[in-house]
Amino acid sequence: MKILCINPPQKIHRRFIDYPPFTAYSLWYTAAYLRDCGYEVEVLDAYSLPESAVSESDRDYLYAGVSSDSFEKYLSKYSIDVALLHASQYAIQEPERHSLFAAGESIRRLHPEALIILADLYTGGMNYINWDTRSILTMGSSEMAVFDYILRYEVEKRLPELLEALDTGVKPRQSIIEGTAVAKLPKLESNPYEFVDMAAFAAFTGKFYKTARRADAFEIGGDCVPFKISRGCQFKCSFCSSGSIPGAHSAGWRKHSLVAIEKQLRYIAALKPRRRILLLDEAANSHPLHFEAFLDMVAANKLKLEIPNGLRADLLNFGTLRKLKQRISLLSISPECGNQKALDRLVGKKMNLESIERVAAGCAGLALPLAMHFIIGLPGETREELQETFDFARRMHIEYGARPWIQYAVPVPGTRLFDDCVKGNLLSDKLPNDLNSTFQGGPLIDNSSCGAGPAELTAMLKAFYDEPGMRH
Repeated sequence: MKILCINPPQKIHRRFIDYPPFTAYSLWYTAAYLRDCGYEVEVLDAYSLPESAVSESDRDYLYAGVSSDSFEKYLSKYSIDVALLHASQYAIQEPERHSLFAAGESIRRLHPEALIILADLYTGGMNYINWDTRSILTMGSSEMAVFDYILRYEVEKRLPELLEALDTGVKPRQSIIEGTAVAKLPKLESNPYEFVDMAAFAAFTGKFYKTARRADAFEIGGDCVPFKISRGCQFKCSFCSSGSIPGAHSAGWRKHSLVAIEKQLRYIAALKPRRRILLLDEAANSHPLHFEAFLDMVAANKLKLEIPNGLRADLLNFGTLRKLKQRISLLSISPECGNQKALDRLVGKKMNLESIERVAAGCAGLALPLAMHFIIGLPGETREELQETFDFARRMHIEYGARPWIQYAVPVPGTRLFDDCVKGNLLSDKLPNDLNSTFQGGPLIDNSSCGAGPAELTAMLKAFYDEPGMRH
């Protein structure tokens, strides 16, 4: 069975969250996993071709990848039995999902005998956005549907089962298949980065951030390579969308093999010009010894590192901070709240705020730049708790130089935060299909019954950032 793993050209909202170019990692990883399973696998990644580019699509969206004609030119060169089409979090939020349907129709026209599997290929590290799979499956004519199967969530268990059935001539009746969080991640033998032209990917990534004209506190650009050393999290924060994956809470945090990690780092270190690692794990230092081993490998390969997702402060020690000082441009940690009771009650992070100050003092002593993430406007947050968050963020900045990053709570569907908002009728407006802009917009939650309403919350945040030195 010949499988072509495809990352299609797509539209991405200009006010994107997370890191759009690096969603391609999920496709590369899946291709490596399928090859380890014994399948004949190739990759067509619209972000990693010589023609890959970024253009101004319209007022709200960028077009990322290759042109439709170029995409079809490459697509026509393959002989395939199955097309595995990646539905990234950006493609599934695009209005009417034109990019996915256009790619699916191209595959159907050029490879009419091939089966098309649309999958989000979740590998952690970024927000998971729930999507309406049934409406997608019914698009197209009954005689020639665009997609044969849709697979959601993690694929390590259900995708090989589906492919094995198809390979033996058995077509499952169920067209929408839900994966589940696997208890243990496979030990990859194949290298995800060998499936694509890394030079072309670097060129595309550089073009993307130049065209997007988006400043980022982290040094993210064309020399960054997406990387993951783990998946999942053993904690259950109310706002985190990774918990919406079936079985995620029972599976918890899972690590990738150190043998595979070392092999991949060596490969990246050999690339010319030099690259930097962009570590995208949602909870990278959940197992301190695993994280320390990774840092040692990064140092041994003389690589630089960026870690945009906040590390657990309670699992950092001074020795780890010293190692990070040599590798990263900025450390981020996530207190979320400046009041311990609010942190425990509203977020469920299970972390003592004393660890935040301990890390802040350590970073100040090492001259390691530090940023702190905070969330305001959570359901049930009182004015006193809200004020304590501002006071804590201010004190961390004044005493230790920590950059305060404060955002409004965004109730992503599938999270406990979203469920609490629906039950309490706290959403001031219906959420848009594309959530990207909401993360940088105004408050979505009306918490006025317990504390500050949207207008008051907005005024308080503006007043805080108007203070000298607070805006970063």
